[in-house]
Amino acid sequence: MRLTIIRVIRDHLRLPDAATAWSTYALDFARATFDCGDFSRSRIRGAVSFEGARFSVGEVSFDGATFGGGAASRRRAVR
Repeated sequence: MRLTIIRVIRDHLRLPDAATAWSTYALDFARATFDCGDFSRSRIRGAVSFEGARFSVGEVSFDGATFGGGAASRRRAVR
């Protein structure tokens, strides 16, 4: 289920000019648990927080992702 949720979020972040894009939204992943996922080639223009997020078992890929225009926080995120 988590992978499906991450895939849906990623798909809405990959095409920043599409009518269904979420690129400019503030994303709050604070205290979320990621056991794997693919955010590669995402375009994140709004603020994003991974504060206190846990990256546990698998790999979470941000290859080719861009962050710009908003604040990005990963304070207290752990692996």
